[in-house]
Amino acid sequence: MCVDLDDGDTIQNGRTEWFPLEVVLEAWVDMIEQGKVVATSDTGEMESPWTLAPYSPKILQDTVAVFDSLVHEIESRMPEGSGTQGGSAPLIDATILDALNPQRGFAHHFIERVKRPRFRFIAPGLEIPGSSNTTPQPFATIRPDDENVDLIPVLLFRAVGDTSPCMAPASGTECPFGYPFSGVEQYHAGLYLSCTDSSQHSFEDEATLVLPYRIGAQGYARKSDGSRFGENTQDAEDVEPDDTFADIYQPGHQPFTEMHAVRLISILQNWLEMVQSGDWEVDADGVKGGLDEWRKADTEDSWENFVIPITW
Repeated sequence: MCVDLDDGDTIQNGRTEWFPLEVVLEAWVDMIEQGKVVATSDTGEMESPWTLAPYSPKILQDTVAVFDSLVHEIESRMPEGSGTQGGSAPLIDATILDALNPQRGFAHHFIERVKRPRFRFIAPGLEIPGSSNTTPQPFATIRPDDENVDLIPVLLFRAVGDTSPCMAPASGTECPFGYPFSGVEQYHAGLYLSCTDSSQHSFEDEATLVLPYRIGAQGYARKSDGSRFGENTQDAEDVEPDDTFADIYQPGHQPFTEMHAVRLISILQNWLEMVQSGDWEVDADGVKGGLDEWRKADTEDSWENFVIPITW
């Protein structure tokens, strides 16, 4: 699917996968059944009678269900008597969330519906906000009405080293959230809900995992479309990989719809499978391994564990 002329070289580089028409049609039918694509009576829109919804009640429900399953799998593997008392408090304080997500969109409703688990680490080195503090939101200084921004990246789980939070290795033009967020000099590494413009970008449930270091130059790390981290996909000959810090789980070229980051449900499903398979072990604090676990995404033996299958 080529929605922009600039995508033409990527589609025809000899490496980007093509799909049978049947597979494409199945993806589009699934988008309708999930409520992602909806019919509209507004004939003034170029894409009428269809439009992309930022999310749907079913998408929200399914994402919450996978999160709950992940929490259950982790807690069922914790040593008896370990962990903190579970509660009904949200992951992020409501007053902070209202400032980040004033439209009360996907981020607001997801965080409102999930409960804070009784362990510390939901994935290697990624920390659940504690009941005694709130998750720091490094982009909260960017007001939603500035520069046509109506949503702000929401940090769900911050990356933590031995005892302290870790920062992303680069800002400015390398910031994965673009302008005006690229003007923030420092921001935490961790998992973000990363949609920033609901009017132009119809995937409010998209997410970005920001690492505190770069990986990819070994050439094993892949995006969903098979491209290496940092490679020039528009060049048929240039397959040289490079170290990056925000490409784990990302889709690369989107074959079924407009370009967007990986959806949160896909990341949570990957984490659930990693716990169920035993690839990730659990102790009294939750998922073990620490931040170095993510370096395995660029190793010969483990890179496939960190690739989300291509979807819409």
